[in-house]
Amino acid sequence: MRLSMVFAVLVSLAAVGVTRAEVEEGEIAPDIEAKEWLNLDYIGATEGPSLADLRGMIVVLYFWDSFNEFGERILPQIATIEGNDRIGRQRGVFILGVCKADRERIEEGVRKNKIFFPVALESDAQKEYDINSPGLVIIDAEGKLYWSTDDSDSGDSAVEQIQKAMVDTPPTRTHPYEALLVDKFMTEAHDKILGGEYRQAISAARKASEHALTGDLLKTKCQEYVDLLEAIGSDYLSRGERLIEEKKFDQGVEQLRVVAFDFRGADCSRRARLKLNELAKDHDEVNEILVQLRKDGEAVGVLAEALDNIQSRMFAEAYTNLERLTTEYKGTGSAEDAAGILERMKKFPAIRGEIRDFEAQAECEPKLARARNLLQRRRYRQAAKVFKEIIEKYPETSYAEKARQAMINMP
Repeated sequence: MRLSMVFAVLVSLAAVGVTRAEVEEGEIAPDIEAKEWLNLDYIGATEGPSLADLRGMIVVLYFWDSFNEFGERILPQIATIEGNDRIGRQRGVFILGVCKADRERIEEGVRKNKIFFPVALESDAQKEYDINSPGLVIIDAEGKLYWSTDDSDSGDSAVEQIQKAMVDTPPTRTHPYEALLVDKFMTEAHDKILGGEYRQAISAARKASEHALTGDLLKTKCQEYVDLLEAIGSDYLSRGERLIEEKKFDQGVEQLRVVAFDFRGADCSRRARLKLNELAKDHDEVNEILVQLRKDGEAVGVLAEALDNIQSRMFAEAYTNLERLTTEYKGTGSAEDAAGILERMKKFPAIRGEIRDFEAQAECEPKLARARNLLQRRRYRQAAKVFKEIIEKYPETSYAEKARQAMINMP
């Protein structure tokens, strides 16, 4: 659903006149008091967050009384906004549910509708904001009331208001959920550096940086890891260049190869490749290395396609690409990654079944069509023979099950 369509519903909250919050726009927003909280583990907290704790983020408060047809329709849409990469948690927007009802009336609906953001229960904060329920309040990064609505004729959509708030007071603090991911990837980068696995360390450091918000100290810490890896790679590069100058080509080329392969994604890798290209003009052995580098680049593309397949739940296609990597691109980092993914995929029965079906598809579908045609012509013995061939050759596939059912239903 398009964001404009989502919030066209969100701002059509009640057919009553505009209700302004008791606190005026531009004033510090009152804190949210609650008897109990849901989903605190989502942000790695044990206590309900105060608005002071959330300073530096755009906070969106969604007020509602209890689950009903309207509430159940709106909450999943709010959750969709929370995960949106333009106006969600990745951009420093923190969504907080505020509800009058208790856990018994709310918890099942929250679970059913996959609501992950924190929810304040048995809260009277709605009175302090003097807003009808359901209603929306936006608090800017300075902790001040920016905008609120509980009216269908409120003018600009909530999406536009969030975007305006982000321009007027840009968020400078990483959402707690994203901060947990940053910490995870930074720990991974640290461990990979200690283990000398620089390619994986660079990948982890860049992922950490992607989740940290610009202006947050976390972003600076992520950049420190990226800079450290660049410095390590540049040191390797310098050693390789010195070896080349000393005419120690085998050692020098190997050093440059390490930088080009293991520091892929860093600037030092690009500089190493340029140096290798220069050397390849005069040295066949260097040219062989460049051929391998190109092969590695192709493998990265095939792996990316396989990962896209997995994300789209096209497991059979992903399996085919991963197997191709392990056979056609042996010796590349992508082939090693593919082998690990294949092992994990084989542990899931549903995925194994889909893969078996995929491999059997080309032969089984024409045979099933032929057998069904024979049934229509009342040539039952010949049809049964075809069904048995499918069952015997592909016993653990959905095609075998279809063949069994067809035989059971035969006259």
